[in-house]
Formats: sequence, C-alpha cells, structure tokens
Amino acid sequence: MANNARLLAHSKAAAAAIEAAKSSTAGSPKVSIPDPPSDVRDQGFTRPTVLILLPFRNSALSFVNTLISALEAYHNVKPETNAPPKAENYSRFLSEYGLPPGAEDKLLNVEPGTYPSDHVRNFAGNTDDAFRLGIRLANKGKGWRLFSGFLNSDIIVASPLGLRMGIEREGPPDFLSSLEVMLIDQLDCLTMQNWAHLTHMVELCNVLPKEANGADFARIREYCLDGYSRYLRQTILFSAYETPQIRALFNNTKLLKNVAGRVRQTRPYGPTPIPEGLVINWAKLNCDDPAKEPDVRFEYFKEKIVPTILSSAQAQTLVFVPSYFDYLRVYNHLVSHASTSVTGISEYKLRAVKHVTFYGPPDHAQFFTEILSFPFLDDETAQAPVDVKVTCLYSKFDYMRLERLEGTKEAAVMCASTTTQP
Repeated sequence: MANNARLLAHSKAAAAAIEAAKSSTAGSPKVSIPDPPSDVRDQGFTRPTVLILLPFRNSALSFVNTLISALEAYHNVKPETNAPPKAENYSRFLSEYGLPPGAEDKLLNVEPGTYPSDHVRNFAGNTDDAFRLGIRLANKGKGWRLFSGFLNSDIIVASPLGLRMGIEREGPPDFLSSLEVMLIDQLDCLTMQNWAHLTHMVELCNVLPKEANGADFARIREYCLDGYSRYLRQTILFSAYETPQIRALFNNTKLLKNVAGRVRQTRPYGPTPIPEGLVINWAKLNCDDPAKEPDVRFEYFKEKIVPTILSSAQAQTLVFVPSYFDYLRVYNHLVSHASTSVTGISEYKLRAVKHVTFYGPPDHAQFFTEILSFPFLDDETAQAPVDVKVTCLYSKFDYMRLERLEGTKEAAVMCASTTTQP
C-alpha cells in the first residue's frame, strides 16, 4: 500500500511537470503547441514547477527511472525489453547516481534475510546525500533531458544538503519561486540527517525572485505576482513512520499552508512482536517540560541505571540509545566511570546479551524486535526469557514511538499514567 501510494505520488509529480512544461515557451522551442491567447496568464516567474526532495542518490535513481516510465506511459510507448531508459544524458546520470564500475553492493550480494528489508531498500546503491539534478522535458515533449540548468528545468530532484550547498555557492534560489508541487519522500531517513537543511529549503520555496530571469510578466499568474503562490502549492510528505519533527513540519502553517487545507493519513498500531516470555520493565520519566526532558532522562539513567550496569553482577549488557546526541552523552559518562570494558558499536548483532537497557524507545519498531532477539540468536548461548532483563525509559513525549511498540491504545494509557518511576 505504501509503495503504491509513493508510486502514485511520483507519477503525479511527473504529470504535473509535463502539463506545466506544455504552457511554458521560455527555453522550450521544440515543444509543439499552439500559441496561447495574448491575455492568458499560465506561467510562474521561472520554469521549474516540481521539487522532489530525497535523502540519497539511490532514491534519485529510482525516481528518475519512474519518471521515464511515466512519460512513456503518458505517450503509450511500450519500452523495449532490456533496453536502457530513453533520456538524454542518462549514461552520465547512471555513472553519478549508481555505484562505480566494478563496485559490489554488499547489501545485494548476500543471502536474503541477512539484512532487514527496509535497510536494503534505503541503503542499497549510492547513499551519497549531497546532490541536485535539473530535469527538463525535451524531444517535443516525448523525453527527458537530465542535468539541465535549474532555471530551464521542469523538475528539480535534490537532497536538502545538496540543494542548500548549491544555492549558497551559486546564488539566489529564484528557480524555486514558482513551484506547484513539492514532494518530500523518505522523511524518516531525512530526520536522521540535518533537519535544519530541510526546513531551510522549504522556507525558500515560492519566495518572490530577486531577478526577472527573462520572465514574460504578461503571462505570469496574478497570484504569483501578489506573492501567494505558496498557498496554492501542493506539498506531499511520505514517511515510514511519524516523528515529532515531521508532525511539527506538517503543522507549520508558515511553511506548509494551502487554501485547500491539509490531510494526514494515520492508522492505529498494534503491539510489536517480541520474543515469547520476555518481560519489559517500563520506567516512566515524570517531566512536563520538553526542553528539560533530555536532562531528566540523563539524570535518571545516571542515578538509577548506571550503578546497576557497572556492577560485576550485570555483565553482557547492551544499552540502546536512539539519538546520537544522547549517545555521546551516555558513552562519555560510562567510559569515564566504568572500571570494565565499554564499547560503542552499530550495525552489529550481539549474541548472548543478558541485559538490555533502552535509553529511549527506538523510532523504528523493527529495531525493538531485532534488539530483543539478540539474547536468543545463538543456540549454544541462548538465554531463557526469564533470565533476560529488559528496561526501557520513556516519557509522555515518546508517545509516537511508544504507539509503534505497544500499540496505540496502550501507549495512550502509559503516557497518561501518573505512576512514579520504579
């Protein structure tokens, strides 16, 4: 369902760019369309009408391939079997957005199930997060030209970082002044990058340009001239799950405000599967101020959890920290106070773990299931469920994470509970 919705949105973005390109005469002499009436207003300040923000180059590769297929379907063209996609500069695009020649992707060259399916989808291929690409309708509207100049493009595909770097180096973001569709995909991955880059780029969209850029003001829509184009831009957000940053972006009426309103698709969650017989000790942090919550969490961890972790009776302990900023704080404290070995790792499966402490609930529910399976991975050293101690710290500000772990109804009860910390 999610993949179908994403494909539909990508196709919609392509269709919007195709229709907008037909009405644009600037820089598009090859598109055969009748001359419009002299009094028609059908353009913006600049040509680009669609902005696609993605986290990685492999995401851009997938989108461009979808874009090419969508245009072929639009013209009822049947693609040739095993033939490369038809787009100008596609070979250059493949070399810059795919893997280097001779390189092997370890995520694709292992047995299925070695890595989680979502990990393979997100990280297989080129995962560089600094890129920007202009795409323009060409060949009389029957093909795409990749690597076109931004002011002469119909679609801009970029990462927030790559787009910001380009604007800071090359000049004002006038090419973002007339967007009609903005699609931000894989927001769950973008939250793990610098979120400030994303919000800054959204702020720059549909702002009045600083230069004329050859615009025909007689054909510019009046609402663009009045500075209201952002209120008619459609913004589409896709994420595998919701976080407070994503909800804040959705609710930000200064950044995302459309005269037609807004729609947010939600669904109730059930509990995430965990090994049978495992008991989780939930430790609620009593805090009403989100600004103070990180300090309250750290103090509780330092006073209640650390002494137990550092005791000789609790070896083979795993501490999971969802935030890198919290990780640095926790790791430095443990290293400075521990008389035993403390190691910071990621992307490993730890067998024979006996004690698991979650500094906070993970954003991704699958992480919860995977980590809680570590004590039972090796048949020779597998622990009995009753011998595994699991503790998870949480506050009412962790509701979105909790509902993916314990279910929507149970999460609401846990966050509303006035039970003090154990």
